[in-house]
Amino acid sequence: NDDLGARSTVSRRLGRGGALKLNTVFWGAFLDNSAFFTAGHANVSTGAGSALGLAGLAVADVMFRLLTDPDGNLMGITPKILLVPTALRVTSVNLMNSTTVVATTTANSPLPDQNSAFAGMFTPVSTPYLQDSTLTGYSTAAWYLLADPNDVPVIEVAFLNGVEMPTVESADA
Repeated sequence: NDDLGARSTVSRRLGRGGALKLNTVFWGAFLDNSAFFTAGHANVSTGAGSALGLAGLAVADVMFRLLTDPDGNLMGITPKILLVPTALRVTSVNLMNSTTVVATTTANSPLPDQNSAFAGMFTPVSTPYLQDSTLTGYSTAAWYLLADPNDVPVIEVAFLNGVEMPTVESADA
């Protein structure tokens, strides 16, 4: 008699474990990107100008729009998603929702307000997996511009026989 639902709890926990393992494998492959995100592919920006902000977005946007395929042809794709670790979630949302940029000089005198060129341009998406210290390549500061996955996915996942959900079977004793 399982009137407390103990056996059904086990099935749910096994299913959740399968989903978590899929996330770990996916993000592990995404973050182990030393051969994909490289200067040779012209798809990575490093150094002081690469921090998530208006200047970093401007550099990344230009780099993204100038990406070429293996034959050297322009890919002709535009960035759609701003993927960030949880530590940069608020910054990314603020950058995408702010319509005005308030600039100051080094003497801290206000300059005229300007319209933000990036307001609403990308969809901010955050995931804690980007900063998961158990995964190779994790970072609290690295962020990514990605194309619409329906256009050019950065990574794809395939399932055996198209079965995307774990199968948990049980039988009465």
